[in-house]
Parts: sequence; C-alpha cells; structure tokens
Amino acid sequence: MAGKRLTPEQHLQKLQAAALDLHGQELVDVLESAMGSKSCIVVERAAKMVVELESRVSEDCLRSAYDRFLIEPTENDRGCRAKLPLVEALVYREHDDPDFYKDGMKYVQPDPVWGQVTDSAGNLRGACAFGLVHSRIASPAETMNSLIDLLADADRLARMHAARAITMTGSQCVVPVLRLKASIGDDACEVLGECFRGLLSHSPNNNADFVAGFLFQREDAAIEAATAIGESRNERGVEKLLQACINCRDSVREAFYVSAALSRIPAAIEFLLQLVRDDSQHAAIALKSLSPVRFYPGIAEQVEAAVIAAGNPKLKSLFTDAFESG
Repeated sequence: MAGKRLTPEQHLQKLQAAALDLHGQELVDVLESAMGSKSCIVVERAAKMVVELESRVSEDCLRSAYDRFLIEPTENDRGCRAKLPLVEALVYREHDDPDFYKDGMKYVQPDPVWGQVTDSAGNLRGACAFGLVHSRIASPAETMNSLIDLLADADRLARMHAARAITMTGSQCVVPVLRLKASIGDDACEVLGECFRGLLSHSPNNNADFVAGFLFQREDAAIEAATAIGESRNERGVEKLLQACINCRDSVREAFYVSAALSRIPAAIEFLLQLVRDDSQHAAIALKSLSPVRFYPGIAEQVEAAVIAAGNPKLKSLFTDAFESG
C-alpha cells in the first residue's frame, strides 16, 4: 500500500528533523524529496537548507523544481517564495548556465497585493544577476550588457542587486558604468549607495572626490555617500567627509558624524573627540556618534577623557548611558 502524502506541515517537521539528525546522502535524499512538493513553502525551506547545510542536492533537481513553479506562479508561488531560494541554491551549487540566469533577469511576476498588482520578482532577478556574474562560460560583454539592463529595472531591489553585481565583475567597465548611474541619479537612495560602495572598492582614491561630491546634494544621497565613505575607510574620502561635517546641514549631521566614527580613521576620531572636549554646540551628537565604535581598543577611554575635559555634567550623563550601560 502506498504511503499517505505528507501535508506541508508534516513535510516542514520532517525537514526540521533532517536538519538536526541527517548528513550526507541521507540529507540529500530528504531534501530532494521535498523539492517535489507542490507547496512553495516546503520547497522554499528545502532550498534554503541546501545553502545553510551545504548539501549536494543535484542541480537537475533544483532546476526541475524551479521550472515547475513557473507554471501558474501567482497561484503556486506567490511572491517567488520557492523560486528565489531555488535560484540562490543553484548559485551556491555553481550551476553554470548563462541563458538560465539571463532569462531569470528578465522574469517578471505580477502578484496581487492589497487590491493592486505588484511585480514580486525583483529579488529573483537580482539573484540571477549574481549567478551570471559567477558563470565561467558567460561572455563578459553579454554579462555586462545584461547587468546594465538590470540597472535600469523598474524595481529598486533589482537595481540595487545590479549595481552590486556590476561591482563584483571586476571589469574595467565598473567605474564608468557606476559613475554614469550615480550621475544620472535614482529615486531610490539605496541604489546610489550601492554605486558609491562599488566605486570606492575600485580605485578608491580616484573615486573619493566623485563620491564626496554627493555630500552636498539631496539629503538621502548625502547620507548614502557619507555611509559609503565611512565603510570604505579611505583616508581621502574621510578627509572630504570631515570637511563636509564642519558646515553640514543639521538634517545630516548625525549621519555624517556616525560615518566618520565608523571609519576609525584617527583624524576622524580626533575631530569628534575635539567637539566633545570643547563642549561645542554639537558635542552631544559627536559623543553619541562615537558609541558604535566604543569596543575598539582605546576609544572609550579617549571619549571619557574628553568628557572630563569638557566638564559638562550633561555630557557625563550621556557618556554613562551610551558607553557604560549594558
């Protein structure tokens, strides 16, 4: 007698148990069985486990499950719940099929959301972009063309992924493409942020001035530029950021100070410490901005010394709350 078909809930329980108890081929067998489920939730969990548990599930099994959820996707896989982690699992398994990824970068899924129709495949297109970048047989020129097309996608998440994937190519085209996109602008500041990060990871000294130029543009772009500069820890970029800190708008001051602190460049730390020592108008903001780096050696001691030098009880109280509590 054939066994009863597992319900989605039972299948999820089986997957949870497998994650704890099984290894090797036994785990592969359970995951591949789950890939045949009609439930996008079950396949979603199984696909994520392929990556989390570094399982050697076959690429054919993953592709078959993906293709199955292309059929009536609004009914069977709303929100690309199964297809997205399946693509991510294929990328993890180093599945090398440029045409598959290029097709995925064009895939649109209009799903009903709150009485409207919304494309839910932006992240999927982005995941396919990373798969294409990692391909060993894809044409570099065709790859860049596909990524540039995605950089003009209607979905901000897809554009963010495109900018990040373009950076990952390491191509000579990275800098001009990202500079052009940043210069044209984007309604989503996160897309600009990815462009800035990409530029500062390629010839940072040559791109620091370009990114720093956005410190004086609209508020969201300025904050993204400051964040990217702080993360890059590029001395020229941080120097430009500190110059912008002196006369920056109040609406971006805290973001600029925090970015300067996170760079951990000595000149940036000293700039903020001096604001505290002088008990300046912006001393409290400077002190709070140093809190995220308080666990790095010597930072907390330097801030405490600056607070003592300022002699302001309010700063002492703020130091206690930000540096000593918890």
